[in-house]
Amino acid sequence: MASIEKRQRAAGGKVTWRAIYRTPEGKQRSKSFDRKADAVRFLTSIESVKLTGSYVDPSRSVVTLGDLARTWLAGKVNLKPSTWERYAVIIRVQIEPRWGGVRLADLTHSAVQSWVGELTATRSAATVRKVHGVLSLILASAVRDGRLARNPSEGISLPRVATAERTYLTHEQVAGLADASGDYRLAVLFLAYTGVRFGELAALRVGRLDLMRRRATVAESVTEVSGRGMVWGTPKGHERRDVPIPRFLVNDLARHVAGRPADALVFTAPQGRVLRVRNFRRVALDPAAHRVRRRREGRSADARAQVGDHDPRPVWPPVRRPPRRCGRRDGRGTHRGASPCCPFVAHDRGNRTRHGASAGYIEVSTGCLVVETRGLEPLTPALQRRCSTT
Repeated sequence: MASIEKRQRAAGGKVTWRAIYRTPEGKQRSKSFDRKADAVRFLTSIESVKLTGSYVDPSRSVVTLGDLARTWLAGKVNLKPSTWERYAVIIRVQIEPRWGGVRLADLTHSAVQSWVGELTATRSAATVRKVHGVLSLILASAVRDGRLARNPSEGISLPRVATAERTYLTHEQVAGLADASGDYRLAVLFLAYTGVRFGELAALRVGRLDLMRRRATVAESVTEVSGRGMVWGTPKGHERRDVPIPRFLVNDLARHVAGRPADALVFTAPQGRVLRVRNFRRVALDPAAHRVRRRREGRSADARAQVGDHDPRPVWPPVRRPPRRCGRRDGRGTHRGASPCCPFVAHDRGNRTRHGASAGYIEVSTGCLVVETRGLEPLTPALQRRCSTT
């Protein structure tokens, strides 16, 4: 039971009041006050939070945020290597310099809000949101661990991320970009028309191509991580998935992988090594985009008007993609943001010129991908009734 003791160090000395209580784990704690009323109020608050289950032992809040952040990151075994490295950089560069030596008990909502305001003055809105997100995850773990009663980073006013203007490529522009990429032509087309991520393309093996059924099984992904080299892992959602291959790519793929063993990579660097996204952009994609742009700028104004004023840099437009195709486990499709190497195409209903029998088009008014099912092998009986088998 909680109790209050009157204490006087010497005759005529100062009188203090010692509040004695036990934690929910049964450990005895005490705190001294100059007034009895303050000691009574303190014990009342302690008993109240114990009843509601929100009690926090003050001794558990003396740990610094820097120590907690390192412990938290070491335990994130479920993260992709690239995500883990990104969190590590944010902690090392942004969080530790400001909060590394601060005790959890001294963190306040207003201090975090002020810090976010300082970051906003020097960093982009997207960066500020990512940094705040990592801090919030760390502090949320402290709440679950009984070190904090509440998360002081919740309810923070964050800067708005301005929506960048989307760039769309026509089928003709995708073809021009692929042709200008030289030896990487097939890789550019595969990225554009299958929707796989670059790491999934780089990890694709010959044995996972089923050209008779026009399917590619995405079972691995490889990512370049600073200080660790090329790290292999599972694809998005940690699950295998099959993606359709357009009919017009099948013959090129067959010639490309002819005679290779099943465990060989489909797409490689010139020396047979694993493709790296930075090298791919530097050697193939960016130069190809510049060549396409120069050719387009050299045309007459009428010709440019026919093609449309599209920036030939390859990006994913904000199209809704089927959840299985994107490797999502929550049953939702996805609006893909900018990607360093994956172009797609945009057509309205009035212009359905397709690059191959299975290409899709984008409804301009809604921004949604409309998949042309003709020529694709049906995935389900329901889809089969809607498809042509010829």
